[in-house]
Amino acid sequence: MARAILAKVELNPKELPDGWVKEEVFRKTKERVRGDLNYTDPTSGYTFRSLKSALSYLKTGEIPNHATIQKTSVHDLYSFDKSADLLWYSVGLDHDSVQQ
Repeated sequence: MARAILAKVELNPKELPDGWVKEEVFRKTKERVRGDLNYTDPTSGYTFRSLKSALSYLKTGEIPNHATIQKTSVHDLYSFDKSADLLWYSVGLDHDSVQQ
């Protein structure tokens, strides 16, 4: 069974202040798989489609027209506590037994 990577997430990318999230979401087009970058501000919740617009927002405080607020917080979506439990489950182990 083929597995697909839906997104690649980087917490605290070096180009931005702590707390920001860089997310590359993959989608299939007619010809190839494309990765769309998003940068999310932890304070306001705004998501920017380019590093340039995220840096501009940090410098000026102005929100570009194409910035959005996600319905589900990127921090909630990628909870590492939940992901760790899924990892243990996928390899057939119980999280509590591994912790002992």
